[in-house]
Amino acid sequence: MILLRTEFGEQEGSKDGQTYIRTDQLDGEKDWKPRKAPALTQDLAGWRDLCGDVQICAKVEAPQMSIYKFLGRLSLRKLGEDSDVKSEALGLENTLWANTVVTHGPVYGLVVYTGVDSRTVMSYDDNATDDKTCLLDKQVDFCAKVCFAILIGLSFMLVLCRGLRGQWWIFLLR
Repeated sequence: MILLRTEFGEQEGSKDGQTYIRTDQLDGEKDWKPRKAPALTQDLAGWRDLCGDVQICAKVEAPQMSIYKFLGRLSLRKLGEDSDVKSEALGLENTLWANTVVTHGPVYGLVVYTGVDSRTVMSYDDNATDDKTCLLDKQVDFCAKVCFAILIGLSFMLVLCRGLRGQWWIFLLR
């Protein structure tokens, strides 16, 4: 989603369109990232101007798996006036991702990627979850499987030494 405008109360100050988002497990980190609304839309009088008195066109790159790159251009023309079309370049700092938390105040945005085109879905890969398992966890899992196999093997050998008579399967499971 492209961040178009932030609304802050008078006591909160900041009219520059900056906010922060908290990413939880989207990129493997849990931290606060700064985001900023384009000056074209942040400088409008209010959200009513944003929703009714302007024509906005966003041209963005095709969806890609990288969550650290974004390129686009935002064009704005005020309706009812013979004004020129103003445009501004868009970058990663102008985006909000799915499954993130905005720090404060309402924000207004333009959704550009949905469904399978969203970065959350595109960056998900079955192999990626295996790669994030640390080596120690893999070694402990392997050792547990080996110990289980040895235990089953020894149990079976002890039952064979006793003989396969009577209820031998109960002795195997003991």
